[in-house]
Amino acid sequence: MIFDKILRIVLFLSLVFIAGCDHLFQPEEDDPVIARANDKYLKESELAEKIPDGLSERDSLTLAQNYITKWIQQEILLQKANEMLSASEQDFSAQLQEYRNSLLMFSLEQKLVSQHLDTEVTEKEIEGYYEENRGQFELKANIVKFDFVKVPKKSRQLKDFRKLMKSADPDDITGLERFAEKNATDFWFAREWITMNYLLDEMPLTVDNQALWLRRTKYSEAEDSLYIYLLRINDFKTTDSIPPLEFERERIRNIIVNSRKLNLIEQKRQEFIEQAFRDNYVEIY
Repeated sequence: MIFDKILRIVLFLSLVFIAGCDHLFQPEEDDPVIARANDKYLKESELAEKIPDGLSERDSLTLAQNYITKWIQQEILLQKANEMLSASEQDFSAQLQEYRNSLLMFSLEQKLVSQHLDTEVTEKEIEGYYEENRGQFELKANIVKFDFVKVPKKSRQLKDFRKLMKSADPDDITGLERFAEKNATDFWFAREWITMNYLLDEMPLTVDNQALWLRRTKYSEAEDSLYIYLLRINDFKTTDSIPPLEFERERIRNIIVNSRKLNLIEQKRQEFIEQAFRDNYVEIY
């Protein structure tokens, strides 16, 4: 059986490694044959090219075994295809030309984009797109802006943290950040919109109905065996709301740039075609 031969080859390679022959994959003048499939031969030099330097003996043997197996399988199936398929069934020239044309068109478009596409998007453009297309945006998850502090249960500053977290005084809010940097194990202060699911991953809260919980909660605490988690909800949007501009800003920027890209490609196509007609490179009979 063909795969019995493969096993014997691998065993041979193993014995060579055990014997300490570190020149196994160095091509010799006669370039020994490692395997045969029909009238095709796998030479030692070809196998050596597939084995990267620096691998362990085990990894080298595994890689060699896998390559030999795949090489034999491919050669057998290719031979069978040549035997069973007619000349017309083996003719892929039209498909290959079509594929080449597609690759050329794609490469041309990429070059045009790299040379001519303006990727700078102003805040005014983003705001304008948002206002004109508000109905197209929808939240797929509840999102929140929150302040979060994680402190050890035995922390002497726990009382101070609670006071600062519940305060609406702007000075206390600013002071909380400095206080947390010195005394909290972990913290997060509202800078951007975060999904409610992410928040629930960060602290041991049990919330059955996220939307209802958000509408009813301004401040909350949770704990595990080591820490107490303090949470202040500053703002939220539920899935029945239109997402805020801040949450969609990057998506809008990408939409605008992609629209420019499509317009640029179409514009350049038309320019090339019109120029070809003007230069008499095209005739319709």
